[in-house]
Amino acid sequence: MLAAQAAVYARAMQIPEPAAPAQAHPDWLLPDWPVPPSVHALCTTRAGGVSQAPYGSMNLGAYVGDAPQAVARNVQRLTQALGGRPVMLKQVHGTHLLALQAQTPDYQEADGSYTGQRGLACTVGIADCLPILLCHVADGQATQVGALHAGWRGLAGEQGVGVVEAFFASQAAMGREPLKNFKPVMASAAKQSIKNSNPVIASAAKQSISDFESSIDGSPRRDAPRDDALMQTSPRPAAQWLAWLGPCIGPQAFEVGPEVRAAFMAFSPEAAQAFVPLAGGKFLADLPLLARQRLAASGVQAVFGNDGSPTWCTVGNPSRFFSYRRDKVTGRQVASICLL
Repeated sequence: MLAAQAAVYARAMQIPEPAAPAQAHPDWLLPDWPVPPSVHALCTTRAGGVSQAPYGSMNLGAYVGDAPQAVARNVQRLTQALGGRPVMLKQVHGTHLLALQAQTPDYQEADGSYTGQRGLACTVGIADCLPILLCHVADGQATQVGALHAGWRGLAGEQGVGVVEAFFASQAAMGREPLKNFKPVMASAAKQSIKNSNPVIASAAKQSISDFESSIDGSPRRDAPRDDALMQTSPRPAAQWLAWLGPCIGPQAFEVGPEVRAAFMAFSPEAAQAFVPLAGGKFLADLPLLARQRLAASGVQAVFGNDGSPTWCTVGNPSRFFSYRRDKVTGRQVASICLL
């Protein structure tokens, strides 16, 4: 990418916020899931933008070589359709998450975000990786939303702790707005989830939470409060989270090496169901199924969207979806969710 383009993307795009969401492009995906009316979510496709080939037309990827002015206009169209500001990320296939606030700048390095503030859209870019949208519902009201970028690396993570586990070990798992200047602590719901895991995963998850506490705001980590102090916060259980899976590379096209299968199998034996052996020691991997397994292990049973069928495959639908594996030089669609 040219240096001049990098300078443009280094600062947050100044986009006026509309008073109400505009109608989304008819080709975009609107999740079909039982969330309250205050939740607005969508997933873009190739259609509805101004970018030129090979990024035609609704490219929302800022680091793929497209003209910055075209990307900015596309982001503006996304903003109008959402009715809130999409906070764009610079994704690195990791597990770091951002707690979004009004002043959060665009293009910070992270692979997921969450917020309880209205008018901020958790947004992830995709072109074969799996987007996971999340909504916490209590007493019929949405209290928190989130979005995760889940390629196989981010989903598998390290020592069995990937982006899903990081999310449910974060303040987001409490289903409420993070406190100002908070130091993240281990929520009781996350601790219970860990307690129910096998010893290897439990140990790795505890270490991940410790690392998360010190990394989310760059401040020194404080010791977590005692269990009785945690119980006084009365966190809502993870079972009240709903998830929606967007389009990604499908199990018909996602050919991987044995190291990918090993990364999942080492900590989740049930992952064997998501791999079909091929000649030469390779496998076809079912990314949506792997995500459903990780979500279920975190207490999320209500999962909607991508079921692994061909219509959801980014590689197999070139007229509708961008795909890096298929085209190499290409744009990015996004999945976004916000509270209005």
